Amino acid sequence: MDILVREILKGDEFARLEVLDTATKELRRTYQPRVSGGRCVVDATGVLVALKGNTLVGTAEYILKDHHVYTRLIRIFGSGSLVNRLLTMVISSA
Repeated sequence: MDILVREILKGDEFARLEVLDTATKELRRTYQPRVSGGRCVVDATGVLVALKGNTLVGTAEYILKDHHVYTRLIRIFGSGSLVNRLLTMVISSA
């Protein structure tokens, strides 16, 4: 089955990624990106960002591999244990 991440949806407290079957255009799964000790949201420009409280701690990207969605931080703000905790972002089914 050929599937892809269609888009990051806006308007919610948490960002959502939709995975579609490209052949049937059916929605297969919706994911919510989560980050240890924080959350992921979509900013006004459509970029997926990681937050700790109301503090921006990094920006992220997402990829689809073997029918699983993964994210990784592409830019990290700050330093120390908070950054270390944010290096591993976990995608969980909504």
